[in-house]
Amino acid sequence: MSHKLRAAPLVLLLLLAGCGRSQPRADPPPSLDDQAKMLELQKTCAEQAARAFRSADYPRKANVINTYTNHYAPKLGRCYMLVNIYDTSGQDNASTFETVEDAFEGRRLGSFFVQNAQAAKVARVATCEEKPVGAKAKACKSKAEWDAYKARYMDAP
Repeated sequence: MSHKLRAAPLVLLLLLAGCGRSQPRADPPPSLDDQAKMLELQKTCAEQAARAFRSADYPRKANVINTYTNHYAPKLGRCYMLVNIYDTSGQDNASTFETVEDAFEGRRLGSFFVQNAQAAKVARVATCEEKPVGAKAKACKSKAEWDAYKARYMDAP
């Protein structure tokens, strides 16, 4: 008997062993209508974040850079905005201020402020506060904690 004929029952047995097991199903791709709705919601979020950012009237100075990023979280049905303010006005210091906000409600969900001492090459976290909706505000102690907190909003599915 050839080697191929002896292996055939084993292959058949392995195939039958897998029968009846449920395979994880992938969600069907969104319909074109759903995709169009999502694009419209993302556009509305981007427009609202731009309005909210402009209306906040952040400082306009030569050594200050103000930026924002918006994110629409479809599962939460919310539009979030991350505001970054970089200030290099101080001779030996540069500071970074970030906030996470609900772009429609204008509610600040957290803030982070760090001052970087260039001479000592040390970053000192001055403020790190988490204010999640429906929960008590709490202080965070590091940039890593802040990054994990803001990701809950800015990377939310």
